[in-house]
Amino acid sequence: MRFSTVRTLCFLIALIALASGTVSAQTPPAWSFARQAGGAGADNGTGISVDTARNVITSGTFTGSASFGSVSLSAPGGATATSVFVAKYNPQGNVTWAVQGTGAGYKATVGVATDPDRNIYLAGNFNQTITFGGISITAPASALHTFLVKLNEQGVVQWVRQVASNANAVAVSTAGDVCIMGDFQSSLTIGATTLTSRGAADMFLARYDTQGNVRWAVSGGSTDMEYNQGVALDAQGNVYVTGEYTAAPTFGTLTLTMQGASDAYAVKYNPLGVPQWAQRLGGSGEETGLDLYIDATSNVYVSGIFSGGFAFASNTYTSQNNSYDVFVAKLGPTGTPLWAQAAGGAATDYAWELAGLGSNIYVVNMVSGNATFGTTTLTGRGGTDVYVSKYSSTGALQWVAQAGGNGADQGRSISLDAAGNVYVTGTFSGTAAFGGTSLPSAGGTDAYVAKLLSSVTATRPAQALPAGSLSVFPNPAHQQITLRFEAGLPAGQVTLVNTLGQQLGAWPYSGAQRDMPLPVGALAAGLYQVHYTATTGQHSTTTLQVE
Repeated sequence: MRFSTVRTLCFLIALIALASGTVSAQTPPAWSFARQAGGAGADNGTGISVDTARNVITSGTFTGSASFGSVSLSAPGGATATSVFVAKYNPQGNVTWAVQGTGAGYKATVGVATDPDRNIYLAGNFNQTITFGGISITAPASALHTFLVKLNEQGVVQWVRQVASNANAVAVSTAGDVCIMGDFQSSLTIGATTLTSRGAADMFLARYDTQGNVRWAVSGGSTDMEYNQGVALDAQGNVYVTGEYTAAPTFGTLTLTMQGASDAYAVKYNPLGVPQWAQRLGGSGEETGLDLYIDATSNVYVSGIFSGGFAFASNTYTSQNNSYDVFVAKLGPTGTPLWAQAAGGAATDYAWELAGLGSNIYVVNMVSGNATFGTTTLTGRGGTDVYVSKYSSTGALQWVAQAGGNGADQGRSISLDAAGNVYVTGTFSGTAAFGGTSLPSAGGTDAYVAKLLSSVTATRPAQALPAGSLSVFPNPAHQQITLRFEAGLPAGQVTLVNTLGQQLGAWPYSGAQRDMPLPVGALAAGLYQVHYTATTGQHSTTTLQVE
């Protein structure tokens, strides 16, 4: 999720700080590495995604020239010209390559995503002209248009697409479809579909296949304004969006009511773009949903901001000093409100993005001044700082990691690898410390990419079981599989994981039966890993192919 339209607050951002009021944070994991990128001008990191080989892809903008490790880029037009960038780092944090999009006028990225084949999708906004790999697109100087670019894992541009409005976020399905979302005025044509705004600004959502062909486009709105801010997909290809509205909006046949000056929302669409449910998140004040994470059982987690009063499920909160505080809310698979947590400080606080692995939720934030997470209050180092916070599926705070210095430092985007290592990007000025690593800015603001080690720990030494302890048939499969366990294996748990490391399901194993049937008809074609972990810590893994 890339936050681009939350009113006049412009780029004042901060942290998320949630937990139950009686839970204290644990010690956070160590920062593994941190890398600076940029030059003498204004440089920003705005997107990050980890591919299936644990390479780290970042995106953002730079002014004039910028260095990414040993790779240097220069924007045509001199020291005041701006370019967008995509950079690839290997798992050790060393730059593999960096490429740019250039041209006259405004340009900025709103996010980057990777598919299971390690292709890269970059989305952003521009006016006048922008060129990627020899492919140029144009827009009026008076209006922002969207660019959507696909690159292969070597950074070679595959195709470029354009939408005549501004986008706010991008996400990719396990099958390689890509979704972009944003807002528009009047009318908007995407592929063969023309959308018409009901009011001042409506939201749009568009889905493309791997070749860049439009599958469908839909809109939602009211007589006033709606802004889409975040988009996510689940393993079945359903699409979820969040944002804000200022009058009762309609999504397909679903209509939400108003509670405050603006309310946050979450909407689920099926793979064909048909709305399944819509849920309001809000109270008497102003609320905006910024990002979403969908777990393996289709629970939905939404992060956002609020000022004044906020109410969700049985939880009610009031922001401090009538400034903006942050919230995280959990919705059930059908949109039922389950719980919400809120946190913040006396200054304006924002949560930019959240990501998840299994039932663990991670948030990247920026905070100005001091902020309270549960019973833990963190002291700002000066200006604004970067925070990464981890929560359980019940909203309990696990830990908070802090980084930054005495300048303006912010966390903008977050991604995880299959082992639970956490990667963040953003912007800093002056000198910023990530654990024992201090990054000096080359001037103005610079981008960074940093890694936090996984906090997943085993309770006992893991021991791999002999080959053949777990098998699956038929393989390849279409509708159902049978897991066969070697006789005498203890009770434990079976999990199904896709190539992105996302856990799609978990089932208990009693230890009594040899065969265990599982349905797979809802899975997209591709490769999956089936993991068995015994209560003794022993484990076995086998590969499943779904056709």
